[in-house]
Amino acid sequence: KKMSSPLAKSGIWWKKKSRSSHSGIIPMDEALYTTLSVSTGNNTAPSNESKEASRLILEAIQLRDKYEDLNFGWENNWEMPEGGAFSDDDCNVTDEQFHLINGVYHVHTPDGQDISKGILSVHEFLDDYNRLNKIINSGPVKTFSYKRCRMLRKKFKLHLLVNEDLESIGNEDDPRDFLTIIKVDTHIHLSAAMTSQYLLKFIKTKAREHGDDVVMQRDGKDITLEDYLAEVDLDIDHFTLGSLDTQADNTFQRFDNFNDKYNPFGKSGLRSIFLKTQNHMGGRYYSEITKGLMKDLESSKYCVAEWRISIYGRKSDDWDNLSKWVCSHEIFSSHQRWLIQIPRIYFVYKKIGMIDTFQDMLDNIFIPLFEVSRDPSSHPELHKFLNQVSGFDSVDDESRPEDQFNASFANIPPSEYDSPDNPPYAYYMYYMWANITALNIYRRQKGLKIFDFRPHCGESGALNHLSSAFLVTRGINHGIQLASSPALQYLYYLKQVGIAVSPLSNNKLFLELAKNPFPKFFERGLNVSLSTDDPLQFHLTDYPLLEEYTIAAQRWGFSSTDLSEIAQNSVLQSGFEITQKKIWQGPRWNERWDGNDIKFSNVPSIRSQFRKSVFDYEMSMLDHWANGISILNDNSLVSIVLNTPSQIADCSDYKEAKDKLIMALDIRNKYKSVKSNERTENTSMIYRVEEGIYNIYESIVVEGNSFISSEPAIEVPSLHEFLDDYNTILEINRNGPCSTYSIRRLRVLDQLYGFYIILNGNNEKREIQSLSKTDYFHSYKVDNNVNMNSSMSAKHLLRFLKSKIRSNGDEIFNVNGHRVMLKMLLENTGLHEDHLTIDSLNVSAEQTFQRFDSYNSKYNPFGDPDLKSIFLERGDYFAELFKQVLVKRERNPFNLYEYNITIEGREGEINEIANFIVNNEIRSSQARFILQIPQNYTHLKEGGDISSFQDLLDNIFKPLFNVVIDPESNPNLYHALDIIRGLQTVSTERTKRRISSVPPKLYNFSENPSFEYYLYYIWVNITTLNGLLSRKSREVLTFRPISGYTGDVKELASSYLLCDTIASGIELRNTSVLQYLYYLSQIGITMSPQNANAVTLSYPSNPFNKFLKRGLRVSLSTSNPLQLHMTNEPLAEEFAIASQMWKFSEGELSEIARNSVLFSSFEKSVKASLYGPNFDLPGVAGNDGWRTNVSNIRIQHRQTMLENEFGELGF
Repeated sequence: KKMSSPLAKSGIWWKKKSRSSHSGIIPMDEALYTTLSVSTGNNTAPSNESKEASRLILEAIQLRDKYEDLNFGWENNWEMPEGGAFSDDDCNVTDEQFHLINGVYHVHTPDGQDISKGILSVHEFLDDYNRLNKIINSGPVKTFSYKRCRMLRKKFKLHLLVNEDLESIGNEDDPRDFLTIIKVDTHIHLSAAMTSQYLLKFIKTKAREHGDDVVMQRDGKDITLEDYLAEVDLDIDHFTLGSLDTQADNTFQRFDNFNDKYNPFGKSGLRSIFLKTQNHMGGRYYSEITKGLMKDLESSKYCVAEWRISIYGRKSDDWDNLSKWVCSHEIFSSHQRWLIQIPRIYFVYKKIGMIDTFQDMLDNIFIPLFEVSRDPSSHPELHKFLNQVSGFDSVDDESRPEDQFNASFANIPPSEYDSPDNPPYAYYMYYMWANITALNIYRRQKGLKIFDFRPHCGESGALNHLSSAFLVTRGINHGIQLASSPALQYLYYLKQVGIAVSPLSNNKLFLELAKNPFPKFFERGLNVSLSTDDPLQFHLTDYPLLEEYTIAAQRWGFSSTDLSEIAQNSVLQSGFEITQKKIWQGPRWNERWDGNDIKFSNVPSIRSQFRKSVFDYEMSMLDHWANGISILNDNSLVSIVLNTPSQIADCSDYKEAKDKLIMALDIRNKYKSVKSNERTENTSMIYRVEEGIYNIYESIVVEGNSFISSEPAIEVPSLHEFLDDYNTILEINRNGPCSTYSIRRLRVLDQLYGFYIILNGNNEKREIQSLSKTDYFHSYKVDNNVNMNSSMSAKHLLRFLKSKIRSNGDEIFNVNGHRVMLKMLLENTGLHEDHLTIDSLNVSAEQTFQRFDSYNSKYNPFGDPDLKSIFLERGDYFAELFKQVLVKRERNPFNLYEYNITIEGREGEINEIANFIVNNEIRSSQARFILQIPQNYTHLKEGGDISSFQDLLDNIFKPLFNVVIDPESNPNLYHALDIIRGLQTVSTERTKRRISSVPPKLYNFSENPSFEYYLYYIWVNITTLNGLLSRKSREVLTFRPISGYTGDVKELASSYLLCDTIASGIELRNTSVLQYLYYLSQIGITMSPQNANAVTLSYPSNPFNKFLKRGLRVSLSTSNPLQLHMTNEPLAEEFAIASQMWKFSEGELSEIARNSVLFSSFEKSVKASLYGPNFDLPGVAGNDGWRTNVSNIRIQHRQTMLENEFGELGF
């Protein structure tokens, strides 16, 4: 497809190999790519807020453009002389005059023309600075920028997911790799450019071999290096990295401690001897260190640097001294340039009397530069030195408190600024920029090199530092504070302001590595590079820049393409000459993304074209919206689709993965589409137990003779067939290509949901407000998994216990074969009736994590199992207590419940349950019941309750089949089936169990059958029972096992085949294939994060949030309110906690609630009364927003994503 519109330019790119061999640049219209189709069904204008935000952002861009244009867009067309920096080029002497006007040097020609007159005044700067700060703090701009920054990151993540493989393919014919492309360390201080090992070795060598070098004079006496070391009590034999003490420790938020690390062995004298240009030796040691570092750079071949070196502005000869040091020692390399750092320490020089005003500092910095620009012979060494200088930096501790830049400061020209306090950061920025600009205008006119302004900014301190830098700089160093201002971050992106970030430095000083925003900046497309800052303090290897890249790659998972793009940014940010950049990045290096050439940059064209398309879209969108023109806006109903051109063939791995996933879907369909033979009229139904399966048959009596059909009415897969299919699913789950493909598709769903929220969040909210007659609190929701015997709150149980002990304390109970009096049981606990509290009740899930035994003990009130038997097991007290629970729950008509009743599988147990329900009139329109079957075969076998697994099945299913065939055989059970709506099985063991293929009648071993064995025989008999119920025109039963709660994912594989819903499912987080299959099959998953948090998985690690965003069909349930919840509305509490933990919107909460109703066991008639007659239709057709409080936009997105995935699979 060719992209022709700004909207289309938001596409996600695929690359095909270029047909041309002469260039690595692939034109946009020659690329194959997968596009992100973002379309709108209407054409409404942008909202007033978006229109205002767009206008303000464009205004902010125009503010920066004023300052940038005066510096020729910071483009430097100067070329290094052929003979190098030290060559004797022609000295172009002119006779311009320099006049100081309000702190800025203006250049006047002999005829009086002011060539610097266009420079903006400090008051104009103040107005622009204040206006910019007002813009970035505007509510609409902050909201708009936050959304756009999120969108930029989502687009990049989606691009990687769908195009990363082809980006890799794009590098196959590339002659370069990351290691063989140029990487510029654009932020490194010379005084710490060496590693600690390097410096230690150098000092040791000098101490051993040149101890007689005179390194200083004191009182007219020569002091040698040996003398000095003895004077400060340093023994060369004890020199270690530890004693050198230059590595950054105890420096976090302590800039003072960090500055001390520049002193080798903690001695400032050694810093003066080894790391200063001006000392008794003329900086000889420092020059030797520097030239050694240059040699290392040249030998590395592909790493170059821009070293910071200081001009302090304290003396008028600072420049001459520095340039003399450089030239006399011939410190020059093609792999290195200088950046002049100006420390912002006016207040220090003022205090010690070296300067009187701020203008003195500016004079010392700039007068020599204007003089040498007019007459190179006036400072010949400085003239040569400037050929190697890239630009200027401004450095110091940004966290130091300062005054706000305002009109009071703007009204004080530097010549009158004699305060002992440092001026504000913005004051420094303006006067640095203004004089650099005046100098650049003059030097450009004379054909001389011009200079960048790239200060330290946004490392710490106030956000307004970044505002001033946005206006007046080419780029900045650090910039991590941009993470606190999406508005500024978006502006830095739109203007592609260079940001040299040093994560290892930040990690030791201001921000832990894990919190560094660098990966987010990079993903969003900001112009970021990696730099070292101070290898002496922060790095451990001989290759600090590569160390920085390597750690970033490991910490944030950067690919070779990512690293190459970061390296490319470093070249573009640097101040190296055009000729160098052409060599490093190709002849069209200055065309940004259009000029990318993979043969130079190792960045595939697919990546650069993606960056360009996204950037072009942002700029086009701002332009349209600022003018009220719609292309895509926050009032539009947006659909999001990924379209892959048919020309792009799947790689062999993906083809294999798709084939296997389709096979898995087909296998599941076999169990979900069990064949039911057509019923013959005038027949009755009987059952036969065959190989553990209750098969139903038609029976007809003709002339007194009974005839039974030869085939079962319901044809189900055999155990052997199931085990074969189950093993196939396990093989698919273990398949590498399937895993890779599933991970990628799940991540695509993540990103597409992110797009949906950003683009449709407002639309969804508006639709709910306009169409729904309800809200989340008044939308129906079902607690799909709550255990009946722990369904009450602890407060409720305690109150009930107290009332019974006080009123019926003398009542006698038969507990476990012995008779006990209720009040005696309390006395046995050692508690007095008046001292019964929630704490002493001891049912709350505390100290239960990874302790199932401790968690199960919480069912015993006051720690007494006998009290559990009396109050929390089937009996009169429990019936009374539970009926109170039902009454309390009915106070909220919008909450419904599915209560689990335990049935272990003993003979007659199901009849006991039915009698308990009917005789105690346990019934509520808001409650249904699920029979929960613990996998306790071994316990029952050892107790003599059963002799084989078939006995367990018979004790559960035989009464059910009998009563469905003949309701009068057991009226209580028949009526109980009105509210018993399904079965559940739960494993009570965490150990692996052997899978058996023995029929249940022959399974008489002592060990418990496997989870899969239980699951199959419960499923197969529910399936045949449901066939019988359907023929009797009764509602069928659901099967919802607890699966994937912990341990082996094999439970989830068997549940995938057999179940429409499961409870728990948290272990799906560890199997991408099964998670993807559960998504494709839309299997219901009811999860209890509170329960998991108490026993198996902390709340922040729970995958519920991720499952929901990906589109898995999840609901929230309470499991055990007695142990886990504090209020009388545990389901509302579960939703509230989830909402707070994961910041769910009302639309998300309503979707969760809707899921809970749709896959609940409540009858169709109930669901129709709640959600309308079309509730079971797919997509929008089945959603009545008036009832569900779920927007059609959300439902359509979910349906579209699901259809996309099936389309991607070819299913």
